[in-house]
Amino acid sequence: MKKIFIVITLLTLSQVFKINNALGQSNCGTTISKEKAALVEDLLKSNKRSSLQNVAVEIPIKFHSVRRNDGSGGLSETEKDNLIDQINAFYANSSISFFHEGDINYIDNDDAYNLDSSSEGLVTSGNTVPKTINVYFTGSLSSNGNPVCGYTRFPPSADHIFVVYGCVLNGNSTLEHELGHYFTLYHTHGTTNTGTTDELVDGSNCQSAGDRLCDTPADPNLSGVVNNDCVYIGTARDANDQTYNPDVSNIMSYSIDRCQDKFSPQQYQRIRAGFENGRGYLNYRTENFIATMSLSQNETCINTDVDFTGNSFGANEWYWEFEGGTPSTSSSQNPTVYYENSGVFDVSLTVTSNAGESFTLTRNNVVRVINPLDNSTQESIDFDDNAPINFNEYFEVVNPDFSLTYELVNVTLDGQVVELIKMDNFNYVSETPGISDFLQTVYLDNTGVSSYQIDVEYAYTFKEGGLIGDVIFNPVYDSLNILLENQCGNTPIILDKIGGEELSTVPPSSEEFVPNSLDDFSSFSFNYEVGEDESFARIIFENISFNGNNFYIKDIAITQDYSVEAPSNFRFVRVESDSLLFRWVDNSNNELGFVLETSLDGEVFENFYDIESGMQEYKVALNNLNQSKFFRIKAIGLNDNESEYTSIVEISNAVLSTQSVMGSRMTVYPNPVTSSLIIDSEVSDFQGSYKIISMQGQTLMEGPVTVGSQVNLSTIGPGIIFVKIFNEKNQTLITKKLIKL
Repeated sequence: MKKIFIVITLLTLSQVFKINNALGQSNCGTTISKEKAALVEDLLKSNKRSSLQNVAVEIPIKFHSVRRNDGSGGLSETEKDNLIDQINAFYANSSISFFHEGDINYIDNDDAYNLDSSSEGLVTSGNTVPKTINVYFTGSLSSNGNPVCGYTRFPPSADHIFVVYGCVLNGNSTLEHELGHYFTLYHTHGTTNTGTTDELVDGSNCQSAGDRLCDTPADPNLSGVVNNDCVYIGTARDANDQTYNPDVSNIMSYSIDRCQDKFSPQQYQRIRAGFENGRGYLNYRTENFIATMSLSQNETCINTDVDFTGNSFGANEWYWEFEGGTPSTSSSQNPTVYYENSGVFDVSLTVTSNAGESFTLTRNNVVRVINPLDNSTQESIDFDDNAPINFNEYFEVVNPDFSLTYELVNVTLDGQVVELIKMDNFNYVSETPGISDFLQTVYLDNTGVSSYQIDVEYAYTFKEGGLIGDVIFNPVYDSLNILLENQCGNTPIILDKIGGEELSTVPPSSEEFVPNSLDDFSSFSFNYEVGEDESFARIIFENISFNGNNFYIKDIAITQDYSVEAPSNFRFVRVESDSLLFRWVDNSNNELGFVLETSLDGEVFENFYDIESGMQEYKVALNNLNQSKFFRIKAIGLNDNESEYTSIVEISNAVLSTQSVMGSRMTVYPNPVTSSLIIDSEVSDFQGSYKIISMQGQTLMEGPVTVGSQVNLSTIGPGIIFVKIFNEKNQTLITKKLIKL
């Protein structure tokens, strides 16, 4: 056993020696995808002005030293102090310095001492200090099985840097190099870790190729082509057949470590911009009078509020400007702003101190307001191998840590090449276990939709546990949540969740899973009922990776149900002055309206009335009836969907007869009356008679009446009287009560 330990130790030292003295930074494990590089460039462009005006800032950094179980190995306090001094010397030109938060945090763990990137959680879990740069020092480090000196991730990402002890001591620049990546610097040969640059020697494409900086010469990748005298000995030529003349002293190159001793001026500018725009949330300190701002949310929906918080020690005046917001300005320290319209908006904060100092902080494009219905669809979504759709038109991939995520792949199933959606859990590199990636549909317009049917055909297996040497490995499971987003600003709700053995469709395997047969697939289905006030929906498939095994989707079908239910309890309620009142119970959330129909005989329905959605009563004007006495109603949905009719309601002849007088609506005025009383009707050929009756029932006056008749009441004394009007045409009588003055 002792011999094995010695061999491992010598091997580790040999690797470290090789990395430090021969390959320089070529063993940097920091990678960046095209997607993440585009995001970084957008991030830096979002605020070209220096919001902190290059004031000197001190940024907190925390060293976590991984040692063996017995406490051996690891970083000393003296080495810590030397490293802080070293990185401060290199970053001074960006007006950035670092201070260490407390003592070194020691992590005594044999399993983590020689760390692979897939097991970061062994050291980060429970140790990471928020809003602080956390640097984890290990005995050795590997990424996907390849030994590296260090790696980190570009913003936005967790505040983690991983380095090997032997790569940072004795003046080596590995930590400065990884901090450069942390603050958005690329390698001088570009965004790739292997291969050569796309930048031309003449510098004509320096802003869009290589490291996107023009004061660093085109670099073909210096791994293995710099000698011990720090001279470039390569022979590569660019696309114009020009010979490279790279800078072997740049810290972000793959030159030999001892040759690297500088950043360029534009690199310093980018470091500063990377801090301000990508890492400005860190708990930095400054002696200058400045301000910072925070938001309750950077992305929201129309017609919602965003809460802003202003921070500045010593400020006594606050002045905000909100593009696209209400109010557009505010003098409150912590205002709330309402956004009615969609768009991407700037926010500016100016603070003033008691001493008269002022500082303005502008955040460009910091608030994104969306209207989910602007780019929604009412079409069904059907992704499958028989009728493939434009994936990017109907789905969006959200990859919070910009590691591996959902992608389209071609897989051979039973001899036929099929396009599948793959989530690569097997090779996932997560900063902490349980990282989520999201495959979400475009917004779905709920207009006319009663429910959605979701059908998914998938394949998955978990990673099998077992014994490797003396180490026991437990099975590793991943999970799938099906989420629903249906309200702006609310956390999506879980419709269903599957994980572990329940999710598996084939037996577990310690090898990377790739399905080869349709028999490897299973399916699940569920129905989602659209609720009231839900104008949109979005279905989200959340993969929660624990570095288990791969998950594949063969088919996704999301189908809308536009059917509507018939109203119930349709009934005639009462007679009103000029109409019949009907009511019913609305049994659908998705109807576009109702149609009420009338008939003379109960067999043929010809007349109809269009009624708005959500109504549960309607008045049918008597002068529109045309002797109709039978009524029914139905609900109308989208895409020509309609419900069954309700049962027929018949209005009796007696009711209609009574209302025929009302249909010839009588108007008697004024009331109170002094001398002249006018009797009028809506029907031009109305003929009848009237009587004036006292409270005691005595007939005081009577006579014929037509449209606009006037009756002289000057001979009648004051008091309450009644006017009875008889309609000769339909033999009906109405009575009006009057006050005689």
